[in-house]
Amino acid sequence: MMKINQPYFILNLSPWPILMSINSFNFLLSNIM
Repeated sequence: MMKINQPYFILNLSPWPILMSINSFNFLLSNIM
């Protein structure tokens, strides 16, 4: 069960750093503009 559960858990967590980086990138772009 752990081997099946672990990738799903990682996939579940992965959007957070991506969203954070996109938000910070947009913030930097808006500051430059």
